[in-house]
Order: sequence, then C-alpha cells, then structure tokens
Amino acid sequence: MWPANEAFIKSLRGKGGLVGAAIDPLTSHEGGNQRYLAIPWLDACLSARLPDVSDDRLNAMPTSDTWLAPIADFEAVPALRYSGDPLTAVWLPNEAIAKSWMQYVTDTTVPDTTPPPVTTNLRQSGNELSWEAAADLESGLASFTIEQDGKFLANVPENGKNAFGRPIFQGLQYTV
Repeated sequence: MWPANEAFIKSLRGKGGLVGAAIDPLTSHEGGNQRYLAIPWLDACLSARLPDVSDDRLNAMPTSDTWLAPIADFEAVPALRYSGDPLTAVWLPNEAIAKSWMQYVTDTTVPDTTPPPVTTNLRQSGNELSWEAAADLESGLASFTIEQDGKFLANVPENGKNAFGRPIFQGLQYTV
C-alpha cells in the first residue's frame, strides 16, 4: 500500500500541489496518532489562506517560510536549503510545522500548548462523581485527575489503553 501512497504524493507534488505526508512510526494501517500532526498542519494552512474579510478571496499560500523533507526521512529543512527535487518532497507550511513533523515522524510526540477543555456539570451521587468534558482534538485527554481539597484521590482511567495510538481516555478508532 505504501508505494501507491508515495506515488500519489509524488504525483501531486510534481504538479506543484502543496502536500504533506508523515509516517506514524508507532502504528501501521490504523494511523491512530495522525490527528496530532494533521490538526496543526491544517490550522497553519487555513490560517495562511483565509482572508481577513469573509467576502474576500482566499490568500495565496505563502512560500517564504516553506520547509521540505524527503517523504520517508526524519529531517526537514527550509525550502531554500533543500538539495533534493522539491517536487518530490514533503511540503511543510512553516518552521513550527516542520519541527512538529520532525518530532512526529520520530515518535509521534507533537507539542500542544493549548490547555485541555475545562470539565463542566460536576455531579455527586453518593460516592459517585460524574461530569462533562469536551474532546481535546489537539492532543486527546489522557485521564482525569480527581482531587478533594487539593489532595489527589484518583486518576480516571487509572491506566489508559488504546490499541490504535497513544493510551488516552478519549480513545481512537481504527483510523482518524
């Protein structure tokens, strides 16, 4: 399957398509960790393209900060320093995404500086607690820490499990 994907990426890049690709080293077909890089990559692209006024046309994708990398490699460089054929390389929109890509293709760790969503609607019924929480799309919710008067009581779940990616409470399915 990989040769077909690689041919597809190279075909699009060969026509000037701005295509990124990242191989998840921890999963195979299931791609359980893909969203950790896909979300910031898409966010960077959308932020660059969307106009300030909704009636305006999309902005051209800036090329001054572009980084490139061989498809199955671990090192990205600024496009101006790339020594290979740029039309067969992974396209990365800026330095921050390039650095995240380099970390992702090593171990899927991608920095997430956004705070997790705040839990709401905490309820107690006898010795049971319940609450509501929104999904954390950037990095997933690993667990909930239960404290009383600032003292640790428990983690829920105690040990995260996930067959298709990171062991997070907010489990993933077979694909993203």
